[in-house]
Amino acid sequence: MEPEYQRESDENLIKAGIRPKPVARLLKEDAILVCDVSYDSERMGCDFFNWRTSWGIPKEKGVYCFAKDIDNKWGLDILKVGKAEGANGFQGRFHQYTSSASGRADEDRTVWFIHNAMQLVEAHYGENCSMQLYILPLEDVRVEKDGHLLEASIIRSYEKALSKQAESEGHSMLLSGQDGKRHSSAYLRRDALLRRNANVNLSIKSNNPLLQFFDDAT
Repeated sequence: MEPEYQRESDENLIKAGIRPKPVARLLKEDAILVCDVSYDSERMGCDFFNWRTSWGIPKEKGVYCFAKDIDNKWGLDILKVGKAEGANGFQGRFHQYTSSASGRADEDRTVWFIHNAMQLVEAHYGENCSMQLYILPLEDVRVEKDGHLLEASIIRSYEKALSKQAESEGHSMLLSGQDGKRHSSAYLRRDALLRRNANVNLSIKSNNPLLQFFDDAT
């Protein structure tokens, strides 16, 4: 449940006439478009290509978004908002997407959630469809506490706020919440898509845990 102080803060900002940009507009105007992304179901990893930057993926920390070019007001469907807050920032986070995960499929439950979510994107937008990767680098903020100047990260809070906003704006968020820790509306939409796209192969191996998760969620 959202903390009361957060709801009051959001309401006060709106009353003051301060409203966040639509997430798709934010990406178009303020984020860095890094490259296109496609998913290789054989090796269970992503391919990054058609680079828009000359420096590749930075080690900066921040928030990233997977999006799909579509024909709407802002030209994007937001598929996922994620955070990169580890020691190697975006570079370390995206290595988890690009490295082959097929060898870990039997042991790592997360591999299956990512795999099946990616397959669902292809079921919705076409096989071998390309997505776009955007990043929003963020620096730590400095706060004073008891005479000490401390560094604090806003990455987690910003990622949560953008995820909530994107979902409220009607984006599909098909890649969000792969960890299976919450039965979000994104999962329910994904379940409905699964049932409408019965031809999608989500059971390459019989121990695919996502199938049981969807049974439990409905």
